[in-house]
Amino acid sequence: MTDLNRAEVSAVVLAGGQSRRLGQDKASALLGGVPLLQHVLDRLNGVATDISVVCRPGQVLPALDGKEVTSVFDRYAGAGPLGGLYAGLETALYQRVIALGCDTPFVSPALLRRLLERISDHDAAVPVVCGQPQPLCAVYTKAALRPARARIEAGKLRLTDLLDDLDTYLMVEAEWRPIDPEGLSFTNLNTAADFERAERLLGSETRG
Repeated sequence: MTDLNRAEVSAVVLAGGQSRRLGQDKASALLGGVPLLQHVLDRLNGVATDISVVCRPGQVLPALDGKEVTSVFDRYAGAGPLGGLYAGLETALYQRVIALGCDTPFVSPALLRRLLERISDHDAAVPVVCGQPQPLCAVYTKAALRPARARIEAGKLRLTDLLDDLDTYLMVEAEWRPIDPEGLSFTNLNTAADFERAERLLGSETRG
């Protein structure tokens, strides 16, 4: 991508989940002494210039080091990740919008750039892992807004089903694996055990 194109990329990070399995707010949970949300935002450096974080009402985000982000609240209460994605797409300044969960600290910037390249004339570009699309490690255009809203208002809240309503580029493993050989981009942290494994991975990255 040219520098001009890179400047015209938004990102939305969904941070408003209830984190029931973890028992504390994920965005503020520490990984390597740093809030989990900070790790995800750091991965967006040089990839997106307009970043929104979708929060639940009353949620307080952790202090962020040198990050200018827009806090957005779900318009549709109880609509889950689909509602969060809709809120982020609606707020985004640019047509191409990276969508991530706040619990993906190892997402590959190179993978995100490849998805941005692949979206081209599509409405979405989404990696597929073990036959399952990864809608929160993906890129959308604002063309997804209307179908997302229609699904929310119909009570059809399964996020992966939204892809059926879009012209979606599905990135198969043969394409993403050379970029992210271990598939760490798709590592989600939901439990204390997940955080323990992530601490070990983080230590390996630091030593490497």
